[in-house]
Amino acid sequence: MHVCFCFQFNDKAVKEALDEKDGSERVRARDVHATCSGADRPNCGKCLGHIDELIQEHPVHGENHPKNRNKIIPTLNCG
Repeated sequence: MHVCFCFQFNDKAVKEALDEKDGSERVRARDVHATCSGADRPNCGKCLGHIDELIQEHPVHGENHPKNRNKIIPTLNCG
């Protein structure tokens, strides 16, 4: 599936870029975009949300990986 139409890369390229990272640092969508596109920054940025989703689904970098489960996530108190 196409992820970035400006730089023409797909979800396979994003997954491969994530597989190359060892999981010791937080991965940002902009960093993955730079790896996949070879560009310093996104053109329109519409792909960043999809890249974020792919990061969260990744077995090492996603929110369900054991190293990420204990991170404190700020929430709004609506009560």
